[in-house]
Amino acid sequence: MTEIEACIKTVRTPYRRLFVFPSRIVAQGWLRQSLSLLGVRTVPGQLCLSWDEFKKRCFQCAPCAHRTPISEPLRLLFAHSVVQRNARQAAEGRALFCNLIPPAYAQDGAVFVQWLARILPQLGSWQRRVESHCMPPKDAVSRNTFDGRDARAYAQSAEAQDLQTLKAHYEQFLRAHALFEPSWDTPQFCAQGNTYVIVYPQLMQDFAEYAPVLQEAARATAGVLTFLPVPPFRQDTPLCCFSNVREEITAVALQVERLLRTGTPVSQIAVSVANLEELQPYVEREFRLRDIEPEVRAGFCLGAHPAGRMFSQLREFVRSHGTLKSVRALLLNPHIRWADPQGAQAVVQYGLQQACIRSWKQSGTYCNVWLQAFALHCERTEQERQHQQRAQRFFLTLLRFARALVEARSFVRMQKAYGAFRAACLLPASAHTSGAEEEIASSAFASCSAGEDDAVMARCVCVLQELAALERRFAHVVPPDPYSFFVQQLAQQMYVPVRAGVGLAIFPYRVAAAAPFLHHFVINVSHEASSVRYQRGTFLRADVRAAFGFEDEDVTEAFLSAYATAQTVYFSCSVQAFSGVQRPNRFFSNVHPPVSPTLTGRASQTPSPADCASETGDAVPQYPAVPYEEDALQAEQDLYAQGAPVPSSLYKTQQERLRKAASLIPAAGRSYIRDSFAQALPPLTAVLHARHFHHAAVKVSQTDLNLFFRCPAAWFLERVLDVAPLSRRPRLVDPRVLGVFSHVVLERLYNRIACEDECFFSAHMERYRLWTQEAIEQVFSERAVHAGPLVWALRAALSARIRHMVEFVLQFDAQRLDGWRVVRTEKAFEFTDTQCFYTGLVDRISCSPDARSLAVLDYKTGALPALSDYTDCEKKGRLSDFQIPMYVYLLEQAGYTVTHAFFLDVRKRDFKVIVSNGQVDVGAKRGVDTVQFQAVMQRFEQSVAVFSKAVRQECFAKAPYVTWLECASCRFAPVCRTSYVVRGAS
Repeated sequence: MTEIEACIKTVRTPYRRLFVFPSRIVAQGWLRQSLSLLGVRTVPGQLCLSWDEFKKRCFQCAPCAHRTPISEPLRLLFAHSVVQRNARQAAEGRALFCNLIPPAYAQDGAVFVQWLARILPQLGSWQRRVESHCMPPKDAVSRNTFDGRDARAYAQSAEAQDLQTLKAHYEQFLRAHALFEPSWDTPQFCAQGNTYVIVYPQLMQDFAEYAPVLQEAARATAGVLTFLPVPPFRQDTPLCCFSNVREEITAVALQVERLLRTGTPVSQIAVSVANLEELQPYVEREFRLRDIEPEVRAGFCLGAHPAGRMFSQLREFVRSHGTLKSVRALLLNPHIRWADPQGAQAVVQYGLQQACIRSWKQSGTYCNVWLQAFALHCERTEQERQHQQRAQRFFLTLLRFARALVEARSFVRMQKAYGAFRAACLLPASAHTSGAEEEIASSAFASCSAGEDDAVMARCVCVLQELAALERRFAHVVPPDPYSFFVQQLAQQMYVPVRAGVGLAIFPYRVAAAAPFLHHFVINVSHEASSVRYQRGTFLRADVRAAFGFEDEDVTEAFLSAYATAQTVYFSCSVQAFSGVQRPNRFFSNVHPPVSPTLTGRASQTPSPADCASETGDAVPQYPAVPYEEDALQAEQDLYAQGAPVPSSLYKTQQERLRKAASLIPAAGRSYIRDSFAQALPPLTAVLHARHFHHAAVKVSQTDLNLFFRCPAAWFLERVLDVAPLSRRPRLVDPRVLGVFSHVVLERLYNRIACEDECFFSAHMERYRLWTQEAIEQVFSERAVHAGPLVWALRAALSARIRHMVEFVLQFDAQRLDGWRVVRTEKAFEFTDTQCFYTGLVDRISCSPDARSLAVLDYKTGALPALSDYTDCEKKGRLSDFQIPMYVYLLEQAGYTVTHAFFLDVRKRDFKVIVSNGQVDVGAKRGVDTVQFQAVMQRFEQSVAVFSKAVRQECFAKAPYVTWLECASCRFAPVCRTSYVVRGAS
């Protein structure tokens, strides 16, 4: 029996002896435990109090009659007003502060507001200690390293003067508004006719501030106060040390599962986690995998919750003028239930299509990229027009009400603006029980925890209401940017959700120390994560703090001892955490490896009984062993990896995964990866004939051939089924825009050359440059509207880029094709034989002055095919590129004889020679002549026959020459799923 249990058993009616515990969690636990200890069915709720409740009940500040205590938000508002006043006076050369806020940073003093607000409650204790040390030696009440002379010198320092100034302004503010700072005044203790047992006062962070008053009350009235200190910590308490934190969490979950299976109620088990912020998702996942529902009893900041994050996202949306990043973060937040979720989705899709990445500043005014995009009216079909109208309607509504909220100049106006925003943009909470529930649940924007979301949003609104109430009384301290102040408040305001109490209780470290659980697991007890130090006067330098008696208090051992008072406690830590290597807590001398099997299924060395005994010979709690066979997750892993026996039982999560996997396994049948459809699917045959046949002939283009001979399965997915990856990362300007625009400009330029000059003459270069500029202006006026608002905004830069590309083509012609006649530009050629319908679009055809040579030129803005893609066809057994062979074949059928073929990389200002008879000077570059190119043409004709046969037989099986590396890098790899890596082998 522990000391706490013994004390509670001495209580008798009418229950005038009350117990004070460090936290509310511990107090509630002992209140429930007192029922069984006292053998009664009911006890007063005040029998067990938390330290904070005790302070509210028993401490009074007599000098503060007719005054109210100041709140934390009001402290922040005061700090804001002081910083603003300091900025105004600093601009006049008479700043309030010269040390707390350096004059160079006075105009940016908002960064000091939070820090100054934290200093205010400590100024009373600081002044008392400074005055005490400045007294003559005979009257001094305390001494440290400062003597009176040093203390008086410090009192005249810039830091002390600034703190005195801050305190004076704060006192003036408190008096003017009938307020008081509770931490400044000496409280008076009032027992209210009860006696109190203060349990483990070492764990109470501010106990030292109240200790003198409590000790004086205990001396004045015998028995009114009893202090129950934390017992000494037994350093031989075993600490189980795992190799890594994942193994530690898994082992703890297995132990909890074992206890539950043996009949231990879940209410009698608790898990405390040091550094819970980092480990929480891993702890919750591990327990849920094993069908144990965790209940995290920890608070969080309202602004950190996804639902509460809406307010900061609204601020970013408005003040960034609607960047695509801010719009996506806001509209794709699943914890915000929009009134029109399809409209929100339409806005995101429209922004991706039109590349509404960010707005821009023009003539000192921001041009909103979304408004510019809506004004372009670039929709071509009725469906696109309806999609644009829905996106525009939702966006304009959101922008209007979000601006009114974010740009409100007072909290009262913000409150009204939020009401209008909620009515216009958000779904009412009552819709959860309305007919709209089904639509919301099926939406991608639905929240998986609507109840908690509503509670968080309601608490955020309460914070706004509190600020509006403060404004009505303290209007002169409202900050210039009230919305940002509100968002900062949400980032600091803690919210503890109400839990049902039916799951496994998981606490942050320290909160549940000394709670009366039957089994208590304390995880991650490393030196770094479990060390606890109470610090006071942190706004002062370390030497000043020590001199004035602001000493740090290390209570690490006290917390460990409080945890160890549980009936059975299990301490564990790990060598490797997610943040790096760590060491066990220094207060443990009995650190041993785990007794239970590790994740690899091998049991570690079990400590001997002597190792697990204390100095007095008593046995201490050990980490209990669990049979390896009970871990169904590890058994499943071994089944797949090592062929181990099938697990005797499975968790619900495993059963659900198996059922889902079974439902996804298709019935045995044809696979496009290995089989031919052969007209077995009439819809597929219909699609093929509609898209890839011209009457009875198979359509053949160089694009089809390139993709098909790279991988027939990829051709089937892209060209038949229209499968395409979904891109969520639009570029500032789509590279295809430059390609299309440059091709159109070159087409119009060379058409004009053909009409007016007939031949290209290098002597007319200036004229051609003028025509280029005219063509660029025409193209932008005609086509920029369809390319998104940023293309029009960046037209000057893009025009210069296109001129640069065209200049390269002009220079190429001036050096190599001077005097050549422009035969065709952007000419579509077609040819039909008995089996195939050939088609291709040639960028340009030029003819030599003597009409003996014909050159084909293709403009590229991407990678250029290599000459080896054609010449190595015999070695590879296939062609790697079909563009030039297709053009040569089509021109031959049209009566032309091609003697030269070039690729021009207009972006990198380079060119590749594929076919050349030597008449054109290509420098050091080399191609093949027309005779050598005949082998390529023969392979081309064979490839066309293979392609035509495959399309007719509907056979798109993956070719044997497709390598694993090609599969792994293919964009269709997630669809085909034909390449895997298992322990390094493919």
